Amino acid sequence: MLLYIYLFLFLSTIIFYMFNKNLHIYNYGIKTTNSYNILIVGGTHGNEPASSLSLYRLARYLKHKNIRNSFITIIPMVNKTGFYTNNRYNNHFLKNYDINRNYPKKYYINTILSDMIKEYDMIIDHHEGYNYHVSNKNSIGSTISPVNFETSMLDKILNKLNKHIKSRDKKFVFNSKHSYPIGSLRNYIVEKFPKKKYLLIETTGITNRDTMYERQFKALYIILSILLDKDVIAL
Repeated sequence: MLLYIYLFLFLSTIIFYMFNKNLHIYNYGIKTTNSYNILIVGGTHGNEPASSLSLYRLARYLKHKNIRNSFITIIPMVNKTGFYTNNRYNNHFLKNYDINRNYPKKYYINTILSDMIKEYDMIIDHHEGYNYHVSNKNSIGSTISPVNFETSMLDKILNKLNKHIKSRDKKFVFNSKHSYPIGSLRNYIVEKFPKKKYLLIETTGITNRDTMYERQFKALYIILSILLDKDVIAL
């Protein structure tokens, strides 16, 4: 009986490994020596579903757009098993891994992304926070955290977005916290690629304080506004 249990665990681990490693990757535009390369990732934590669903919508939208002098890669669901089990973590051989605490290469999914990042000029990292930033001082929800981004450009985007948001608690602001969790994608980029542009987008979703539609709308508004400002796409 014990042998069958070990065999089941071994086969399950192989199946999870193959399933998780087969990431959905969507590419748009033409990659050249002069192209501006943009990587957009979501679904790092499986219990943040809007981050995946919004990027699948973005992928469908960009399919019909002319990409100008740029190359865009979208990975909507970094944590596939986590998404389908509504779990923050990714499971491998009965151990839970937080993908956003294992950069650069402490876990095989992190290895895939770590190897990709050096090829991109801008990385947009879509997550979902657990609470509104004004409701809970420890929360990071409804915020953006830029690195090497033009603050004035982002400020204009947030001002326009916030005009569509009636509740003060739900308005987007810049993240005032300056700490970077060790092993996070943001920390990895700041440490290893200090000149790259990086943007963390956090919508408020884990506690369902915003509807799924609201979370997707807000994230897509910010991302598409950036692409428009960079003249990567046109309306």
